Amino acid sequence: MQCRGLVIAILAAACYSPSVQTGAPCGPGGECPSGQLCVAGVCGGTAPDDAPVRLDDAPFDTIADAPADGPPYIAWGTPLELTTLETPANNETDPSLTADKLTLVFNADTASSDSDIYIATRAALTDTFTFSLLTALNSTGFDDASPEISADGKTIYFTSARGGDNDVYISTFTTVWSVPVLATDLSSTSSDEDVAISPDGLTAVVEREGPPNRFYIYTRASTAAPFANPTVHTELNITNDIAGPTITNGGQVIYLHAGQPRDLYRATLTGNGTYTTPVPVTELSAAGIRDAAPFVIQTENYLVFERDGDIFETTR
Repeated sequence: MQCRGLVIAILAAACYSPSVQTGAPCGPGGECPSGQLCVAGVCGGTAPDDAPVRLDDAPFDTIADAPADGPPYIAWGTPLELTTLETPANNETDPSLTADKLTLVFNADTASSDSDIYIATRAALTDTFTFSLLTALNSTGFDDASPEISADGKTIYFTSARGGDNDVYISTFTTVWSVPVLATDLSSTSSDEDVAISPDGLTAVVEREGPPNRFYIYTRASTAAPFANPTVHTELNITNDIAGPTITNGGQVIYLHAGQPRDLYRATLTGNGTYTTPVPVTELSAAGIRDAAPFVIQTENYLVFERDGDIFETTR
């Protein structure tokens, strides 16, 4: 607004347009005032004038685009069990879901004592999930685990022992899910136990069995290119049995589980390419209870994980 004419106190006050303060909660869809980003549920940071600021498919990294000192850590809310994801043999774990949160994959034990992958869908966020075996991905008599579905629901990475040691496999969806093929760019001669893919598909984490277990982080320039340039991040080894990683775009934030019977931890990327020492997510780690296999969406305000063989969700 532009003021003209005599500078009169009343008019000057009418022309005053204060800048929007940061730190306010994001809207229910991740909305923030123009020029601000929704970072971990709080409005702050700076976005280009023409950039969308929204909850899902946000084009900005949650930590990299935060103010230099970052927003205060916001605790996760009370976890709620997704009770309709109860398989006959129980022990559901390793959930991941699409950006719209309408499709979820996980693995669970079967009657034959191996692990198989399931897929669950719902029509709206207010609906409950219904699930079925994802038979196209499972191999009889072998463990198929750690499924990681892409943000658009068209690709699933997972680990399987069908070739001997655990390796990483990939399947894609057109009208049906394709026969899984070995992801040679992410597999090794060691046992590849867990795999995690960032929402943009450009960063991958593979957990290789030890002891100690180690996280290898891969990158690629586009989703059409193979993953390459793995770096091992021993700074994440707070115990010898770290596992269950999930990662945001650019590897800015990583969650994992460690210890016995398992607790959740969080670490962030530093300016020199290493991670901070993982710290316990105490509000999601109950004493004496297994809390494991976290999966967090890019905006880090919705998380699913396993608690003692059941799938739970939490928001902040």
